[in-house]
Amino acid sequence: MTKTGSLKAENSVLRERIARLEAQLAAERSQVGPPLEAEQTQFRALFESMELGVVYHDADGSISMANPAAERILGLPLDEMQGRKSIDPRWRAVREDGSDFPGEEHPAMQVLRTGKVVKNVIMGVFHSRENEIRWILITAVPEFHAGESRPYRVYATFADITALKLSDNALRESQQRYQFTVNAANVGTWDWSIQSGEVIVNERWAEMLGYTLAELAPVSIQTWINLVHPDDWKQASLVLKKHFHGEIENYQFECRMRHKHGQWVWVMDRGRVISRDSQGKPVRMLGAHTDINVLKQTEENIRTLNAELQHLAVTDFLTNLPNRRFFTERGREEFKRSRRNNQALSLFMMDIDHFKNINDNFGHEVGDQILQQVAAILKSNLREIDLPARIGGEEFVALLENTSLEDAFSSAERVRDAISKSVFRLQSHEISCTASFGVAILTDEMANLDGLIRKADDAMYRAKRAGRNRVMQ
Repeated sequence: MTKTGSLKAENSVLRERIARLEAQLAAERSQVGPPLEAEQTQFRALFESMELGVVYHDADGSISMANPAAERILGLPLDEMQGRKSIDPRWRAVREDGSDFPGEEHPAMQVLRTGKVVKNVIMGVFHSRENEIRWILITAVPEFHAGESRPYRVYATFADITALKLSDNALRESQQRYQFTVNAANVGTWDWSIQSGEVIVNERWAEMLGYTLAELAPVSIQTWINLVHPDDWKQASLVLKKHFHGEIENYQFECRMRHKHGQWVWVMDRGRVISRDSQGKPVRMLGAHTDINVLKQTEENIRTLNAELQHLAVTDFLTNLPNRRFFTERGREEFKRSRRNNQALSLFMMDIDHFKNINDNFGHEVGDQILQQVAAILKSNLREIDLPARIGGEEFVALLENTSLEDAFSSAERVRDAISKSVFRLQSHEISCTASFGVAILTDEMANLDGLIRKADDAMYRAKRAGRNRVMQ
């Protein structure tokens, strides 16, 4: 477990204890006597002695209470914090990349808006007494009155992680020291007699892979090799050799190991040679396995989320075609490439005729479905290398790489004909529609993509004035 992970665990335990004590206090508020006083004393002792900073925010975001650890970590006495909000310009907070951390995005403010817990946010805060940035790991939790959905206050707990943040070497050493002192029930330990190949492991080492020690006995280095993914073993053996030769101080490698039930389990393997023979060859090595499946799943979820966000950033949500932003960026690249290579570049604009009447007569839901089906027709009648996009309400565009004006006109006519012959059966309605097109080709006088778009747009409006449902250039 990492130092950051231990802080998160401590944070969680302390938050649960605070919540439990406060719940007990709330239940006994109507009682007067030693039991209530004892609970209050216990809560106060915990609040004032805990290493984590704790700050309470009222419903409007104002700070009402803070413990001594919070005063120490933030470098401010309670009387300078009370009544202030995170949006107060006197606060100086930054993100990990050095940019400003807006007050309205403070975890406590997010919790007040959403009513949901915000966990493990890293923030840099200016410590006025030390004249430096202190890094803290914050979790904010809402509190509710019975029957209410909006929190009446929020408490934020935070740990000072400055030393971990500022020193990678210190972080690695701290992680390693922690790995060799954690409870064996949470970490799989191993003791390898390198020259004989014998390995002694604990029960947890076997449990990570779904086995008992008896099922794996006798354990040797070959046991490990047989269980680890072949691709990972090749890389791990290279790292081990570097450690054996003194090129790296410690051995550390993430690998997949085969579980008893067949699936691959991600393990962080760490170790260090603790003895060598007279010739300097390694004799004994100690290490530990940590289950990092959750971490790997989180990383995969983040990658998936980033991919989805990237897709959303460049895609029209309704039609799933590229949006205006992506079309503009890609179109400018194609414009420059065509200029550089002296290749043809054509473009056509299209606008669904009388689309407002469809929305007015059949409703916007039907109108949205018409847009989706027209987009599908557009895409199906273009080449893979062409770039269609939705750039407005009922307005579409297509960029045609290395295409003459005649071929672009034919492509637009093909799409127009397909739309005009289609009957859209939506919500018991049979709806037909047409579209007007304008075609243009890159010419020497055009300075940029906008010139090509304007020319196609002008042609499209001439098509509308000429009676619609036609292609003009």
